[in-house]
Amino acid sequence: MRHLKSGQMLYSLLRASPRFYQDLLIRKEYFLAELARKQFAATFGNAWDAVKVSQLPRPIPTEIANHFVGTFTDDHSHQQPIFPLATSIALCSLGATVRRFVDDFWADCLENLKRLGRLAGFRQDPAVLDSPLSAVDVGRIQRALCRFATLACLLKALNDSDRFGYWRLGHCFLTSFNEDEVEETGCIRDYLMRKFWGVFETIEDDAMQSDKSSLLWRMARAVPGC
Repeated sequence: MRHLKSGQMLYSLLRASPRFYQDLLIRKEYFLAELARKQFAATFGNAWDAVKVSQLPRPIPTEIANHFVGTFTDDHSHQQPIFPLATSIALCSLGATVRRFVDDFWADCLENLKRLGRLAGFRQDPAVLDSPLSAVDVGRIQRALCRFATLACLLKALNDSDRFGYWRLGHCFLTSFNEDEVEETGCIRDYLMRKFWGVFETIEDDAMQSDKSSLLWRMARAVPGC
């Protein structure tokens, strides 16, 4: 079981073999930690950071957030062989989510490249556009997704009403990386905005139109131009 690379593979194996199920019950901390490592490979430390932030007390006190941003690049606790069960489960869950976003992000990038090619009028090599992701490419996308998740989780739960405090913390976090890595994280932000912004607007419009007695609808009507 220690060689499995996804939760789906583990689930299928456990359903097929009662013996493997018993082995998992006995050594679940070890097997789940190994599964989490296999899902992220070289980017496991970035996934560890995201899960670590998600487990901080809510709301996150400013001093704890500052301490995390100032020390996370020197934290090597993810190298321990076994983690608490809750941490391993969170890592495996994050791995499954990131895997789905990796595939969708790549499809979104290819579509944008094809659209750009049509607009600019230059030829594109189909062999390049249709080639599968390399392990290096997958790792870069995983790293950017995990870093974006870490920063988003950190700022969302921050106990700080000062907007400058948010900006400063985000700036300190991002300046821990190389410029090209910051650009990769920015690409994740742009991708998520393209993917979900239209959904948010649709939900908002439907909510306002379905209940014109709601506070949301009355507030919107009170704004000039709405």
